[in-house]
Amino acid sequence: MTKEKLLANLEKLRKLLPEKPKEYTPVYPKNIRDSLTMYLRQCTLGNMRMAAWRYENSKWPMPLYMDPEKIRLGRMNRHVLLSFTTKPFYYYTLVGMFKNKTKPSRPRPTLWSRTIHSMLDKSWIDYYDYLNVATLTEYKNMSSVDEVTLELFETNLDYIKRYMYTHVIFQDRMGILNDIFECYHRKNWYACITAMYPLLDAVVREYCGSIQFETDITTINKNFTKAGFSPWDIDNLKHGALYGKMIILQIAKKITAEESNKVCNEYSEKRKKELGFPGIALSSFLIFAAQYYKYVRKETRVNDDLNRHAIIHNANTAYGTRLNAVKLFTFLFLTLELEPVLKILFAEE
Repeated sequence: MTKEKLLANLEKLRKLLPEKPKEYTPVYPKNIRDSLTMYLRQCTLGNMRMAAWRYENSKWPMPLYMDPEKIRLGRMNRHVLLSFTTKPFYYYTLVGMFKNKTKPSRPRPTLWSRTIHSMLDKSWIDYYDYLNVATLTEYKNMSSVDEVTLELFETNLDYIKRYMYTHVIFQDRMGILNDIFECYHRKNWYACITAMYPLLDAVVREYCGSIQFETDITTINKNFTKAGFSPWDIDNLKHGALYGKMIILQIAKKITAEESNKVCNEYSEKRKKELGFPGIALSSFLIFAAQYYKYVRKETRVNDDLNRHAIIHNANTAYGTRLNAVKLFTFLFLTLELEPVLKILFAEE
């Protein structure tokens, strides 16, 4: 794919995203496909961006496996949300500070009332609140991103299975899918991880409209690099990422307000509208792919526990862990969710 075609397809994706409705509506998208036709509020996108940064710092792709019909967080994740005096949705994270929006606060519940509240009343939890947990753990020192995301995966494992077993792309690949889940349940982490690699490659070939074996996840990253996207640009695919980073640099007195405004204005001229939810998910996908599908050849040992090339050539023998298996499951789920976006970006017509 040429640079011009990819940039044109990115612009096509931008134009698909809906404008903010004139009147408030309680209906909002609960997956990437729906976000191409339904509006997602700005504050939710801001929280998503902060969560994506937190996941990336911990070497995770974004976990998007929440059942839209039944929100299930897990005990640890719910405890993090309940530990704050107000609904976590109203918190914004900026250089280590929480700033509360001007909304009515919820009285801080006691440990006992928190437990009862958690068991009996789940209506206060919005669909995307679970993503806030990764951000909040950084400031409460309750648990790590690894711990809460592992729990989130286990809590939603039945939904993940239903999602994958009913996905059209896996209907002729049930044998390998069965083996992957069986290996996971038997704690055969090495087999579970290596069996997922061909599935990921098959999914990408399908979404890129290619039958050539050389087409894999690295193909997507190479196309973005060829189109002039640096790691900084990939990060800026996230909604509001550049503006957030400029504010942080201003506060750190590394740039002036005038310099910040100039960068943001120039950026706005190039992109009249941001990529919303698809941009955040796509950025997470590309950053994880670049790290774990990085081509290594001259190294004799690779410290990264989940580098595909190192695993295939046995340069790393310590990758077989539950943590790495769940990270790869998370990446596979994210890739499946990005189907409509990748098909738009890599359409040749």
